[in-house]
Amino acid sequence: MAVVQQAQRSICVESYDRIEQTLTHCIKAKMLPGNLMTRRAAILMRGYISGIMENWLFAPQSFDLKKEARDYVAILLEMYLLCPTLRAAPVLESP
Repeated sequence: MAVVQQAQRSICVESYDRIEQTLTHCIKAKMLPGNLMTRRAAILMRGYISGIMENWLFAPQSFDLKKEARDYVAILLEMYLLCPTLRAAPVLESP
């Protein structure tokens, strides 16, 4: 059982790394704020998408995923663009 848990943990960490790398590309392309905390944003993305998928799989009649998917992506992007707790504090320069 410990081997399976370790494998799942590795996959999880690797997925955060891949998401974080993609977010960094988006920052370089000026699509996301330069001070976005990419690790926090990656964790948020994975949890958000996993949660939506889990909710839909357990109760597919509760919402129309196909119809609303674009809106859920837009909501996530709005969080990345507007949420102050996803931003790194500015670095103060010494005099």
